[in-house]
This record gives sequence, C-alpha cells and structure tokens, in this order.
Amino acid sequence: MSEITAHGEKKLVLAAGRAHPELAKEIAKANITVNALALGFVETDMTAVLNEEYRAKALAQIPLGRIGKPENMADVAMFLLSEKANYITGQVIQVDGGLAI
Repeated sequence: MSEITAHGEKKLVLAAGRAHPELAKEIAKANITVNALALGFVETDMTAVLNEEYRAKALAQIPLGRIGKPENMADVAMFLLSEKANYITGQVIQVDGGLAI
C-alpha cells in the first residue's frame, strides 16, 4: 500500500477475522489503527433458534456462563473507535465470555 486516503477516518475496526499485522503497520503511518473483534455467542435471531440441548452445551463452554448481548460487542467496538484506544493497533480482541481461554 503506497498511498493511504483516510477520508477523515481515524480508526478501522474489522468485525471478523484477524487484524492483519502488515496492514496495521502500514496504515499506522497515517495514524490509523486496525483491530478486530473475535466474537463468541451473541443473543441474536440466529442464536435464538438454537435448541435447548445445543444452547446448554454452548453455555457450559463459556466460563462466564452466559451468552453475550449485542451491546457487549458494541461497547468494545466503540472503545476501539474512541481516542482512549489510540495506542492499540494490530490486535484481535476476544469478546466471548472467556470461550477462547
């Protein structure tokens, strides 16, 4: 990437996958951060249709013992978009109630 046009954006948050370290390094020169959220189970229309057996098995794997709410994910994304996170880049933030540990 030889030239970066930020169009006033200061942050780039990837909602899925991994933050690419090379991208984070390259666009850091323009003071833009790149991070990703690795989401666990979230209360959505998709998880609402899970049968009770599957839901119970999933909950048993989550150390916090509950499915996340959309606002949990949004709060982390908003933090990463804020000036308070201006020194965080190239990271994958697990928002999964401890599922990945």
